[in-house]
Amino acid sequence: MCRAVHIYNLHEEYVAATTFVLHNLKRSPLVVGSMAWGSESTADHLFVSSEPRERTFTGVHKVFDLNTKKEAYQLDAQEAGDVLAVDSEGRLLDMVAVCSQRIFFFQVLN
Repeated sequence: MCRAVHIYNLHEEYVAATTFVLHNLKRSPLVVGSMAWGSESTADHLFVSSEPRERTFTGVHKVFDLNTKKEAYQLDAQEAGDVLAVDSEGRLLDMVAVCSQRIFFFQVLN
């Protein structure tokens, strides 16, 4: 199960991966689920959300900076992620998350 994202720059002669870790818990039911590239002001950001592989409704949601090759910040949302999208100006992040078996909610984060 994937707990990290590996990014390769295919324009370089020697291809080395940049690795971003979503979480370090080896026995966690969370895996990398949704990813979205930033746009315009966030073009150098990768938004990553976890989703559960078991019946749990918690999640981890982080933003990674491709220039610094580090985590930029972690979102406050702790629900299980489902879908991520960034608006064309790169200012709004739309996230659909699951907080119980039948309840989905939509969040717009600025």
